[in-house]
Amino acid sequence: MSLDDLFGLFPRRKTRLELLQSQIADLEHEIAHLSRSLAGHAGRSASHLGDLAQRYGQDAAHQSALIAGELARQAQRGARAVRQDPVPTLAVLATAALLASFLSRRR
Repeated sequence: MSLDDLFGLFPRRKTRLELLQSQIADLEHEIAHLSRSLAGHAGRSASHLGDLAQRYGQDAAHQSALIAGELARQAQRGARAVRQDPVPTLAVLATAALLASFLSRRR
């Protein structure tokens, strides 16, 4: 041990090994910080995606309900029209049957 070490008048220079150890410790600290930061960002992104998926699901359910309601109204109107005048419906069905039998004979 030297007098400089004892009295601390001149700071001792670090060896290459000590400098390398210090740099590795600094890098470990930075990696840990980046890892925590990345985990936080990933959690927020996942939460945001979950919120978007929920919103899209709710919108799709709402639109499906509207479409189902409109289809039900159209079906009721069609049934009412057939009850009031069944002749056009019978004509369409007879034409479809005739066309199907004509096409089946051609094969």
